[in-house]
Amino acid sequence: MDLSGNKLSGNVPTWIGESLTSLQYLSLRSNQFYGRMPSQVCQLKHVQILDLSINNITGTIPNCLKNLGAMADGNWTKTIDHKYYWKGYERYSYIDEALVLWKGQNYLCDKNLGQFRIIDLSSNKIEGEIPREISSLSQIKQSNLSNNKLIGAIPEEIGCLKEMESLDLSHNHLSGRLPATMANLNFLNTLNLSYNSLSGRIPSSTQLQSFNASSFSNNLALCGLPLTQRCIEDGIPDPQSNHDGRYNEEDKDEFWKWYYAGMGLGFSAGFWGVSSTLLLKRSCRHAFFQLLNKFGDWVYVKKAVYNRRLQQKLHGKDSFLLMKWLPK
Repeated sequence: MDLSGNKLSGNVPTWIGESLTSLQYLSLRSNQFYGRMPSQVCQLKHVQILDLSINNITGTIPNCLKNLGAMADGNWTKTIDHKYYWKGYERYSYIDEALVLWKGQNYLCDKNLGQFRIIDLSSNKIEGEIPREISSLSQIKQSNLSNNKLIGAIPEEIGCLKEMESLDLSHNHLSGRLPATMANLNFLNTLNLSYNSLSGRIPSSTQLQSFNASSFSNNLALCGLPLTQRCIEDGIPDPQSNHDGRYNEEDKDEFWKWYYAGMGLGFSAGFWGVSSTLLLKRSCRHAFFQLLNKFGDWVYVKKAVYNRRLQQKLHGKDSFLLMKWLPK
């Protein structure tokens, strides 16, 4: 059912979910629908492509989207085909074709239509948080929630969507750190998290660091590759504790290796710096050895004075004892 690109208005009809439960493709894209997304949409258990983008839909994303069973079904066929029978014989068949917005480009698909699992709610006025229940849609391949008013953090459970190839959460009010589980999205090749209020370090993974910096731009507190903004903790030794509360031995050994290497380099640089100056500059050499001579003379004088005072003190003590024991 494709009603996109018209001037339809009003609330999204509840009867779509109540009566058309066999729908596999539903597009109300680019109309003038408003109001909340009806929970009856969640009754479309066979829908594989749900596109409500570019409308004026408000409210929050229903938690019941987890009921879209086809989005979690890994048993798919390449085509969506139909056969009609008359008196037990096949009389007619055809393959569905539909316009699919895939990674920003429109494609007229037929032979591969059955492979897509897409939810597109972009360019509306949807508020609230991204429901954690969306992680139940394990076979979803593309999710576009951009240009809304979503708040809160990206759910940690997003790492369960391991078939995800395209994710767009840009132009919202999302905050907090990126979930470490995003590193599990191994098939992700299109990502846009720009224009939010995300913070912290971008998790390390082959996929996330392969994206252009524009995928993370305009998140002022976000840091780490592929952004040029470095994290505050970069470059500061921070030995990690293991489960017993003791420092990781490998990190400790690595620290001491660099410590001794630094000491060796420092000593070498200082020694050869001074030696080279003395060898190459005569005035410095003469001044240095004059200083050594003066220091040696000063030590000699101090030692001689100390010895003399010690002898005088011992001689005076011996004379006192001698006078004490002489007869009167």
